[in-house]
Amino acid sequence: MVINNSSANDVFKCHVKLEFPNGWHKIIGPDVIELTKNEEKLLLLNLQSSGNALVGNYNVKIRLFNDSGEELASENIECSIKKRISFGVKSWDIEKYYHSGDTIWTQFQIENTGNCAIIANIETVNCSYLGKSNIDFELDSIRKIPICIPLPSDILVPIQYSFSIILQYKDGCRYISKTIKVLPLNKVKLFDTKSFPISFGLNAINERNASVWRYGSQFELFSVRPIEIFENHFLDFSSRGPNRFRKSVLGQMDEHFVNYKNKFAEVKIGDQIFSSSRLTEFVRSGRGVNTRFDFKKFEFGGFYNTPRFFKKINEEYSFYTKYKGADTYEIETVYLSKKIDKEHNELFSAILRSTLSNNFNMESEISYGKSFSKDGIGFLYTGRYSSKKLKGNSTFIYSSQNYPGYYQNSFFCNANLSYRITKGSTIALLARRDEQNSKRDTLLGQAPLTKNVMLRYGYDSSIDSRFTFQVTLQERKDRLEEVKFDYSEKYSRLGYWKRFGQFDLEVYTRSGYYKNNLTGLNGYMFSFESELGFKNKYGSLRGGISYENSRKYSEIHSQDLIYDLTLNMNLGKKANCRFNYRNAFSPEEYYRNRSFLDFNLNVQFGKGTSLELFGNHSIVSKSFNDRNIAFGVKLRKTFNIHINKKNDFGFVIGCIDNYGAESVEGIVLYMNGHVAITDKEGFFKFVNLSPGTYDLLIDKTSIAIQDIPISKMPIKVVVHKGGNRVQFGITKSAKLSCNFYLNGEKGILSGILAEIYEGVMVELSNGTDKIQKFAKGRDELVFNKITPGVWKVKASYVGDRFNVRFLTDEKFLTIEPGGNHEFAIKLFYEDNKVKFMQNKINIE
Repeated sequence: MVINNSSANDVFKCHVKLEFPNGWHKIIGPDVIELTKNEEKLLLLNLQSSGNALVGNYNVKIRLFNDSGEELASENIECSIKKRISFGVKSWDIEKYYHSGDTIWTQFQIENTGNCAIIANIETVNCSYLGKSNIDFELDSIRKIPICIPLPSDILVPIQYSFSIILQYKDGCRYISKTIKVLPLNKVKLFDTKSFPISFGLNAINERNASVWRYGSQFELFSVRPIEIFENHFLDFSSRGPNRFRKSVLGQMDEHFVNYKNKFAEVKIGDQIFSSSRLTEFVRSGRGVNTRFDFKKFEFGGFYNTPRFFKKINEEYSFYTKYKGADTYEIETVYLSKKIDKEHNELFSAILRSTLSNNFNMESEISYGKSFSKDGIGFLYTGRYSSKKLKGNSTFIYSSQNYPGYYQNSFFCNANLSYRITKGSTIALLARRDEQNSKRDTLLGQAPLTKNVMLRYGYDSSIDSRFTFQVTLQERKDRLEEVKFDYSEKYSRLGYWKRFGQFDLEVYTRSGYYKNNLTGLNGYMFSFESELGFKNKYGSLRGGISYENSRKYSEIHSQDLIYDLTLNMNLGKKANCRFNYRNAFSPEEYYRNRSFLDFNLNVQFGKGTSLELFGNHSIVSKSFNDRNIAFGVKLRKTFNIHINKKNDFGFVIGCIDNYGAESVEGIVLYMNGHVAITDKEGFFKFVNLSPGTYDLLIDKTSIAIQDIPISKMPIKVVVHKGGNRVQFGITKSAKLSCNFYLNGEKGILSGILAEIYEGVMVELSNGTDKIQKFAKGRDELVFNKITPGVWKVKASYVGDRFNVRFLTDEKFLTIEPGGNHEFAIKLFYEDNKVKFMQNKINIE
């Protein structure tokens, strides 16, 4: 939303108020906006919807008020919530309180609880991410996303500071946000040493499986943030183990790696996830080395690894090259070699990614693979279209029986199409056929074989309620060696969701017919499901119950009634707990680790120390009766390793002089990513700088609206080893009004006289800066935020349509700080019409 100050006020202030659905909150956006006369500003907002918001369109209203409470303007903006993936924040390792000006290095821990592996692109809000932009999320895996949070330095009162990461993938995106408390810091902290935070953890666990108790422990030592070994060169490391149970409940699987990254290259050695392409090798846990080199238009790299958990693959290595063309397409070639059961296999793949228009983008891959005795092909296509009313996406995967890639003898297609009929109603058609047969680490951990067609209609009666109706034809079959379910069904689904205050309620029913292909039974089916949630500042509580009456499963594996309860609670400022209970699971969830009871208590002890107690009762994935009971404790301590300043680093000590400005305290300065803030006298300091040339800038939001620096920004600062100095000043800007007098009169703007002002130009210059403005039909020109000093004022007329003379010569004006100056420019216009004689002249 663009806001323009077209009022007569030199400085105009308006208050911003938002109206959005209950449960939403603002992450980024100002409460007050100040604009100078004729200034335009872009109002940027970042809103986060509630965690239980349904897919659909929602209305957000922006209202602007003056200081008297009078409404000046309003605007309705429609927001769309798309399909969400089932990512969840597993845990959060961060202190509760920080000071203004601090730079926090921490990480999100994201668990993929969905039904397939996903590659997501990482974007950030109010924080920075230094890792690889595309992250592979394996099924049931936990990935750590390291981030850097530079907190503002001009905080005067305690605030809550929010930041987020955005996981964008082919079917939509997911926002994961966190809020910390920031305390004001009256005096600037200046560090003459570099400090690297290191985290050390010790985990202990007891587990009971098959009536046998086992005990284990695990240690972890890792860099909380990448270590800058020298400018723009980062080193990251992690060491965790041993994990004798091979379960993420004990922290993580064994992991040991070292990662080096600079602007153009990345080299990672150790345990990691390897990927060459979607068809050849999508996600593979292995131990080896991975490299990438990026040179704008061209990118190339490769890897070598020994798979850790899928023993049929002995070793593999890959190379790829990528060309990026004009931001609209990418062409990539991939070569992969791997030994499967000691038989050598080679795969070749070509990939095209293209943005054909603002509404449509696609990716296609064609691959050929061969071994000593057989060969095969694979093909992949994904496309996405989005317009104001029509949206759709599709995926198609095919691989032949002898193709030796990630997918073998597979067929998968998925198509979704939705159309917005009115502002509150949409209709969608979804079709899916899933017969994937991937060679992955958890081969039997895939979702069931599925074929379905769905027609869905949704209507939003308000921003707090939604009605849905759906008709479905579906077939499902598990992937276990001993098949436990194989059925088809036809049903209609009626659902309703409503939010009222801090509560929300969702209810839906299904009714139709089923056929059990294992037992030959068929008949009528009915199911009911309801979920009630409550959330406030102290935590959240959510419970659900579902009932189904059918015989589409084998009786020994069917469960008619399922209920669950989830509690999240903050226990004061330094402790929180989570409790989850569920009595049973549907057979279709066999590919996941399913928890009947899950308990977690996390307590913070001082800065950087946390203690976590946990308990878990679950069924192991790929089974129906293999139950585990586990409980344990995790102790983690984060500490800083201080490294003395090396002789080859420099520092900059500077001062901002006050030449009439309101204040020189609390001014934020930036120098190539480094941040400093001035004290009461205007002094500031940058430390740990590599020698070189830097650009020094002022954060204009940290100075008064009329204050400006005297020196032209940015200031070039050359940093040498040891100490360096820089000094400049700020002052209060001035205003100059140029009034035009045409033929001795002011304000004549009608007819041809108004056209004269279109070509009048006024130029201000002071030897270094030059400002030019056209009158454009006005009899007054205003120059705002002028630097005090001596300026030359010169008026001229551009064009030859009118005969205009200036009676005012060039003049030098002395502009005072904060002054409102006026200057008169006198013009004279002559009508140069050619007059002809009216009488005839006779020539004899």
